[in-house]
Amino acid sequence: MTSRERMLCAYRGGKPDRVPVYIRGVYPLMPGWMETKDPSFKRLADYVTEKADMQHTWSPPQGVFGDQPSSTRLVGTEGDWEIHETVVETPKGPLTSRTRVSTVGHPSLRAKDYVENEEDLERYSSIPYTPETQDASGFFEMDQALGDAGVTMALFRCAAYDVWELLGSETLAIWSVTNRSRIQELLEMFHERTITRLKTLLEAGVGPVIGLIGEELATPPLLSPKDFAEFVGQYDKPLIDLAHQHNCIVRIHCHGNLKEVLDTFLEMGVDALHPVETVPLGDITLEEFRARVGNRIVAKGNIQVGDLCTCSKEEIVAKCRETIRVAGKDGALILAPTASPYQPVLTDRVFENYKAMMDTAWRYGRY
Repeated sequence: MTSRERMLCAYRGGKPDRVPVYIRGVYPLMPGWMETKDPSFKRLADYVTEKADMQHTWSPPQGVFGDQPSSTRLVGTEGDWEIHETVVETPKGPLTSRTRVSTVGHPSLRAKDYVENEEDLERYSSIPYTPETQDASGFFEMDQALGDAGVTMALFRCAAYDVWELLGSETLAIWSVTNRSRIQELLEMFHERTITRLKTLLEAGVGPVIGLIGEELATPPLLSPKDFAEFVGQYDKPLIDLAHQHNCIVRIHCHGNLKEVLDTFLEMGVDALHPVETVPLGDITLEEFRARVGNRIVAKGNIQVGDLCTCSKEEIVAKCRETIRVAGKDGALILAPTASPYQPVLTDRVFENYKAMMDTAWRYGRY
């Protein structure tokens, strides 16, 4: 089997010649990717090219502000953090957000959200909406460059992602109780934009792997399982149904707790989840996951990226073998890290652990 055939077989719940192994965040065949990385990543990129089953990601134009004029500037510093302020101009006045950007390689943190009250929402609502021009040529160019080495996934933001982009986690949680109708209005609006975008690109031939992101922003404990079903499930299901009508597979990226929302994922008809966050970082074990979903949902994971940084090579081999044993005994598994490598310089330990992960899939990845 080629890597492309292997990935598609696994994505459809089947049993390819071996368990596919995908290294998230390492894209050696993507033009310009290596130029964005420290030279220490070169040996990992080379080994991924030789041993991994790749997946590149392509996204169409999408977002909550479109072409609305905006500007970002540095407004202060706090220790190892820079405070960046973004201002978006609207017909009824500016909307602002602030982000804490680490100077030592940590993830950025939102310090102020665009919409914090009804006045902010009125400003956002005054922005005229112009649908994006959807051009699928970039997808096909990327897919052609990847060829039989893997698959290209077209990535779309779910409506909940766009609501979170405006409100942030705190206001989203509060308004789910105090201002629920406003959240529902926003979800309806963003969903219509997303399904129109998806329909256009599916008809242009994009596929067969479609990705959705943002669902993790509405999972427990931030919101209740009922909220998740209402804010995510009822809007994602039409997207998934539409993709299925075009013979496409839908993968959802969702960190965090899954136990109380797994039934909603099943009702939505999602084909694959990445990752299946197990205890202690999540609230479910792989055994529980498989017992509840069978092969109806492909597990894409499940090696914690933190473990790749801190564990011994022997521990990584053991974790990979256990994942294959439990989650892949009947197919429906793609062995993968839970997240992309985040360190600016790839150490010998991390490289050897990624290498061990790929080698284990080749040696023990049988069903």
